[in-house]
Amino acid sequence: MNSNKSRIHDILLAGSYFYLAFPVIIFCVGWCRWYIGYPAAAAVAVSAVLCLKEYKGVCVNKRTAVCGTTDREPAGLCKEARTDRKLWQENRVKAAAVVLVVFLWVGLSGVGGYVWQNEDHAYRNAMYLLLTEQKWPLIKEVLTESGLQGRGIVYYIGSWLPAAAVGKLFGTQVGWAMQYLWAAAGILLMYAQICVYRKKISVWPLALLIFFSAPDALGVLLGTPDTFQVFGETHLEWWPQYYQFSSITTQLFWVYNQAVPAWLFSALVFLGEKPRNLVFLSSLLLLTSTLPFLGMLPFLVYLMIRRSVWGKGYRPVRSLLAECLHNWGSAQNLMGGGVTMALSAVYLSGNHSMRESLQVLNSERRVLILFIGMALAIAVFWVLAVLAMKGWGHLLLRLSAAAGAVAVIWRIRSLPYEQWQTPVYYWINLTFFYAVEAGVFFCLLYSMVKDRKLFVLNGIWLYVIPLVLIGHSNDFCMRASIPGLFLVMLWCIRAFDIWESMRGSRSYRIRICLLAAVLAVGAVTPLHEMKRGLVHTRNYYENAVVPEDWIFTGRNFSGSTKGFFWRHVARQ
Repeated sequence: MNSNKSRIHDILLAGSYFYLAFPVIIFCVGWCRWYIGYPAAAAVAVSAVLCLKEYKGVCVNKRTAVCGTTDREPAGLCKEARTDRKLWQENRVKAAAVVLVVFLWVGLSGVGGYVWQNEDHAYRNAMYLLLTEQKWPLIKEVLTESGLQGRGIVYYIGSWLPAAAVGKLFGTQVGWAMQYLWAAAGILLMYAQICVYRKKISVWPLALLIFFSAPDALGVLLGTPDTFQVFGETHLEWWPQYYQFSSITTQLFWVYNQAVPAWLFSALVFLGEKPRNLVFLSSLLLLTSTLPFLGMLPFLVYLMIRRSVWGKGYRPVRSLLAECLHNWGSAQNLMGGGVTMALSAVYLSGNHSMRESLQVLNSERRVLILFIGMALAIAVFWVLAVLAMKGWGHLLLRLSAAAGAVAVIWRIRSLPYEQWQTPVYYWINLTFFYAVEAGVFFCLLYSMVKDRKLFVLNGIWLYVIPLVLIGHSNDFCMRASIPGLFLVMLWCIRAFDIWESMRGSRSYRIRICLLAAVLAVGAVTPLHEMKRGLVHTRNYYENAVVPEDWIFTGRNFSGSTKGFFWRHVARQ
């Protein structure tokens, strides 16, 4: 393959891997003891290079279906699909427009502190300042109810580490600018992956990305119509009270530190990443987007199996295991994925909220139990793969549905009567929320998605996610849903992409018009977010920072320094 024709794609792919791996490398070097951190950082760097070598001589934009039902094909199989440098040269104006819009969008979100920020930024600003101004790792003696206690920051801090490192070297203000540039770079890399998949540069998919949202305004009108105002101050996604699926813009404006890396990772996974790289790449997400990582797990299991052995005919179990070993047991998955996942798990297991949610982790053997659980999960993963290959896929689907039903019943059974009134009320409320926030998209997109198994998996998973509670709020519902909602957004782009080929179908025309109407109603939610930022910036704003003791004593952000990570891994 001509190197000139693939160089831009090689750069984009390398940039994406670097974006996900760099925060982990900084953490290894800056937070861990040298004899642990330096080898771990080297393992991450080498694994990233091995991931890139998987695409040497491979055409990166050959994908036959959205959501990655097939991998990128060898260059010789996709000569007609090559997107060379000429494509980018002929679309310089569109590319410049995309860059400008992304920078404006990120600036309006409050990232970097150049405009008014939503209330959650006060905690994120404090985290950035602590990382910039204090010695790593962050430890402090604080006064608690049980007396003076050592506390360390235990949080998904990865997104701030590049900006904090720059801030330490060149000053806090330069670090703020780096935070803004880092967020914009992640979004541009993600959108570039979408352009490569579509084999062209367009601006309209970016508009769909920015304004993609469920029709929250409809939920407000059906639930509490008296509170609805066009472009008012109300945060529309709070209409269900107990749950929330955040729009793409809301994710950026409130939790950019989790959302941007999760979007880039989701684009790589759903648009065709190889199973030989998936374990390593997913491990990089733990330190930046822990809850989206958990939300991505069912998709990773499905796609790794599908891209490895499905559709290749019947073979003996030994042959299937050999195929799985070849596709999953790569050096980058075993070395980079194993090291990064173990280090991140040991660090994050000390988080106070996680330990309260998972009481078993409070024992002195919590790390051992954690590793045993990870090993069992890997074993179950392999067993499911082999069973699926032996034609037991329908049985596994039924068992998964039954497990989901048990989870629903168990969650309803454990709810306080005063909070949810009755289990029937809880179920009706959950179903109504799901119908408005996700169900309407699944009804309209059903005939437009080729991979029906992935379609069903996403539909079931988004219904189950609200049932999971970690910590003291519904953060899991809001953040673990990010990959699934991103996948729905990709399906919407695909639906409009095939408009020309399906124009003769009356049923398709009706569906696409209804989909456009739902997206138009949903766009009210991100417009509310943008309007609130513009109005407050124009009037007066001062970006808040919570006291540092709130971070060190807050359950979501810290943990005791008596944990395994602080005693055996963290720098002294």
